Amino acid sequence: MFVLLRVALAAALFVFLTVLICRSEGRKFGRIVLVLLLCAALAIGLSFARVETVLFSFPSAEASYHYSNLLEPAASCVVEGHACDLVVCAEGDPQKATFWAVPKTEKGWQLGGSWDLEAIPVKRHGDVRINVYRHVPSGDVFVAVHTRSGQPVELSDSKNSTFLTLNGSTASTDYVSYYTYVPDYEKGYRVVVNGDTVPLI
Repeated sequence: MFVLLRVALAAALFVFLTVLICRSEGRKFGRIVLVLLLCAALAIGLSFARVETVLFSFPSAEASYHYSNLLEPAASCVVEGHACDLVVCAEGDPQKATFWAVPKTEKGWQLGGSWDLEAIPVKRHGDVRINVYRHVPSGDVFVAVHTRSGQPVELSDSKNSTFLTLNGSTASTDYVSYYTYVPDYEKGYRVVVNGDTVPLI
C-alpha cells in the first residue's frame, strides 16, 4: 500500500509541473524537454522516498507492519526495544520467521523494514540455535533463541532480560522460540540455556 501512495504522490507532482510548464509563456522545446526530464527524475525519486514518515505515524508497531504487508500473515509477536520494536512474523515455523524493525518516536511508530536489520553470526548449543539482530540506524539489538525439541528450555542472560515465548509446529516438528531486546549489547554478553553458559561476544 505504501508503494501505491508514493507513486500517486509522484504522479500528481509530475502532472502538476507538466501543466505548469505547458501554460508558461515563451516556451522553447529544448527547455520544456529538460524540465520534463527533471520532473520525471523527481517523480521517480519520490516514488522510492519514505513520504509516509513525514506525513503520519502509526499507533503501534503492528499497525506499521500491517500497512506495509497487507498480504502477509499477521504479526506473531512484538519485541519492544528502545528506539525501535522488532515485529516477528512466524507462520507455523518460528525458525523461518521474518523480522520487521519498526522505528518509534514520541509521536508513534514509523515505517519499518527488514533491510535495516543486520544479522550477527549464529551460535549453536546442542539443539538450540541463537541468532542476534541489530537495527543498524538505532543500534538496538535483539536476540532470538530457537529449539527444535518442542520442549521449553530454562533461559536467561547476563542482562536479566525477559524473553517472549513463541510456539510453532510443522508437520514433523514442534518448535519453541524466545525473543528479547538486549540493552547495551557488549563484550561479555552471554545466554544461559538449561544451566549452560553460551557467550555471544
